[in-house]
Amino acid sequence: MTTRINSQLDVTQTATFDGNVSIAGGVTITQTATFNSDVSIAGGVTMTGTATFNDNVVISGGVTITETATFNSDVSIAGGATITETATFNSGVSIAGEVTVTGTATFDGKLAAGSFQLNGGGVVDIFQQYAYEVPGSQ
Repeated sequence: MTTRINSQLDVTQTATFDGNVSIAGGVTITQTATFNSDVSIAGGVTMTGTATFNDNVVISGGVTITETATFNSDVSIAGGATITETATFNSGVSIAGEVTVTGTATFDGKLAAGSFQLNGGGVVDIFQQYAYEVPGSQ
């Protein structure tokens, strides 16, 4: 069963989604959100709280992470990603746009990204041989 949300999703308290979720707008997480099944988001995602994604995630917009986000399965981001705190990617990651890191980003799987920019004390850990690949290359 898929839960369909036809507008913006704002998580201002604690929310847990156990089934597949399809969101027609963007997502803002200011507290704690846990997604235990596939998630499809048509807009962008802003995380100023804590988010955990335990299954596949497809995001059509960009992602801004200013707190803590954990992705435990494959994630695809059509826009860029800005990480100013902590993001952990425990499976395959595809980010079409630029990845800007001023916090800590950990990639523990296959990684495809448009480009990387490290600012200030930004840290990127990649724990896979041949992990970085330019999109469209083989």
